[in-house]
Amino acid sequence: MLTVLIYSIARRKFLLPKRENLKEIATVSCFQTIIQYLFFYIGLSLTTGVKGTVISGSNCFFSILCATLIFRQEKLTLKKVIADGGAAIIMSHMGKPKGKVNPKLSLGQIRAAVEAALYAMWKKCPKQIRKKKSLVFVIGWDAWDAYDQYISDKQVKYSENTEVNRYRFKGKKIVPIVGIPDHTIVLGEFSTGMESNLWMGVDYANDTEVLKVDRLQANSELFFFQMRMKMDVNIVRPAEIVVHTAYTKTA
Repeated sequence: MLTVLIYSIARRKFLLPKRENLKEIATVSCFQTIIQYLFFYIGLSLTTGVKGTVISGSNCFFSILCATLIFRQEKLTLKKVIADGGAAIIMSHMGKPKGKVNPKLSLGQIRAAVEAALYAMWKKCPKQIRKKKSLVFVIGWDAWDAYDQYISDKQVKYSENTEVNRYRFKGKKIVPIVGIPDHTIVLGEFSTGMESNLWMGVDYANDTEVLKVDRLQANSELFFFQMRMKMDVNIVRPAEIVVHTAYTKTA
């Protein structure tokens, strides 16, 4: 009703839903509002505040189930869940086989492994390069989230685990980037200056069509200028870059 009222005011006319859409509207409102809040407030009155927070945060999972099982808008497969970043969620529920906590199967192993990888890369980095201010750890977001939680769980004096952890290791900046594999970390000098290990290479497409100047139209007094080039990222001084990855070299 509120949606209809707002759109009616915005368009300055009363918008009445079509009769053939009433069934879909009733189904969505039933699952999204009526049933959801009915069970939510009944459960909230019978549980603790912590469990109530978990209940309120679980509505997105029910939305996914409704979209796949009831409305049939998309298929929910294990391959799709893993591709969309659900691997860590699945792994987090595998630490209690037969209802008993097994530390060997918990995500704590992964969090500690990220710190161990960072420290191993730091020791492999030449000492004269460690002093450079633009030295950066490039890491994937999933690996950073695991390391971030590992830092928050540490019992360190004068530290507050509710605060945002610094994106740094050994004083060097950690930069999480989307698209980097979870098991790959790169340490190098990445900046906008000439000392960077990554340069943007620019080359001509060809010598005859690199520049093009022509009229916008046949009878126009305006001209356009077009420059055709190829751009790529080049690695400079690769011996100064340290990479930690699970990939192995194959013949």
